[in-house]
Amino acid sequence: MADFVHRSIDRAVGTITLSRPEVHNAFDEVVIEELTSAFTDLGASPDVRAIILRSEGKSFCAEADVDWMKRMVAFSYDENIADARAMAVMLRTIHDCPKPVVARVHGACIGG
Repeated sequence: MADFVHRSIDRAVGTITLSRPEVHNAFDEVVIEELTSAFTDLGASPDVRAIILRSEGKSFCAEADVDWMKRMVAFSYDENIADARAMAVMLRTIHDCPKPVVARVHGACIGG
């Protein structure tokens, strides 16, 4: 795994950090998988009472990674559906997290 999403726990607060500052923390399939895993794990942890989502670099998040979007052009219909489902699962996992989630947003924060 690429390790673009870091997690830590300090005094019952879990922190999830996007760490792709060179591309303004843009999403790709790896970041989606890592965020889903981080929120699933920290959301289930009895050591965590709240979660902060933050990022490194000058931008919080610049939406989808351009290189990922270029690769997606060649995806089949089924691959596009699977990719969309992975994104939906990630968003649902964050939304339905059993712990309060606070986004520490700075700089650009772009969504599509």
